[in-house]
Amino acid sequence: MPTKDYYQILNLQPGADAKAIKRAYRQLAMLHHPDKKPGDASAHLYFQEIQTAYTVLTDPIQKELYLQERWLEKSKGRDFEQVMDPYQVLSSFIELEKEIAHWEKQRNSSHIADAVISLLSTVRMTSIQSQNDHQLSLQILQCAKKIATSLNSSSGRRILEHLSPFAKEFPSHYSEWEIELKQIATREYWKSWRAVFIGLFTCLICLLFYYLTRR
Repeated sequence: MPTKDYYQILNLQPGADAKAIKRAYRQLAMLHHPDKKPGDASAHLYFQEIQTAYTVLTDPIQKELYLQERWLEKSKGRDFEQVMDPYQVLSSFIELEKEIAHWEKQRNSSHIADAVISLLSTVRMTSIQSQNDHQLSLQILQCAKKIATSLNSSSGRRILEHLSPFAKEFPSHYSEWEIELKQIATREYWKSWRAVFIGLFTCLICLLFYYLTRR
C-alpha cells in the first residue's frame, strides 16, 4: 500500500520546520478533536492519523526512517497517499471498479481489498464526510459494499470493517452493513468446519463400506 504523506495530512509542504509542524498540528487537533464529535468513530480515526503524522515528524529517529522510506518510494516511482477532494475520490473509485471488473475476483481478492482500502483511506473518507454531502458518501459506500460482497469472505470483511465507522452515518444502511458482516462471519465459520465434516463423512462411508464387505 502507498506510504502515507504525513506532511500533506498536516497540510504542510515537505521539509516544513518544527515550528510549522507544531502549529499545523495544534490547529488540526483543535478542529478535529473527538471531544467535539462524541461517538463519531471516523473523527477519532482521523484524529489518530493527525497524531501519528505529528509524532513521526517531530521524533528525530522516526522522522529519519520516514524520510528514508519516502525517498525509497519515490525512487521506485510509487505514489504517496494523496489527499483528494470527494469528487476525485469518487471518480478514482469508479475507475477502480472498471479496472477490477476484468480481474478474476476470487484469485485477486486480497489485492482488490488492498486497493479499495488504500483509495478509501481514513483521511479521505473523513474529508468526504466533512463536506456534508450525504448522497456522495452513500454512493461511495454502496460501491465499496458491492465490491466487498463479490470477493472472498476474508477480503470482503476487511473492506466492510474498514468502512464500518463511516457507514454508521446512515442508520438504515448500516443495519444492512452489519447483517452482511454477520453473514460473512457465518460463511467463514462453516467454511472452516467444512473440511472436518467432509473428513467425517468420508470416514463414515469407508466404515460402512468395510462393514458391508465383511458381511
